[in-house]
Amino acid sequence: MSKMLLTQLDKGEDYSCLNRTVTINILNFNYLDEERFIKNYALFEKTTKQSLTDLLELIFIELPKFNHYKEKHKWNIQDKEFNEKLYKWLMFL
Repeated sequence: MSKMLLTQLDKGEDYSCLNRTVTINILNFNYLDEERFIKNYALFEKTTKQSLTDLLELIFIELPKFNHYKEKHKWNIQDKEFNEKLYKWLMFL
């Protein structure tokens, strides 16, 4: 992720030229604590929670937790959530 960000700049260029970099990590195992299957991380100050930058974003999707969530909620084709693009992609995976 850092390399993707840094390769956007040539020597002497201003940091304002950087584009936002997002990594999407799709895991076939449980890695992070917490029950939620999707987690979104960014850079922020620990005490005030003030964002440092929006240039870096890390998304983790844990498929085993998604499968558990899916079974727990017994989705059907009529569910609004089921029809959202993210859920459709995860069902595909």
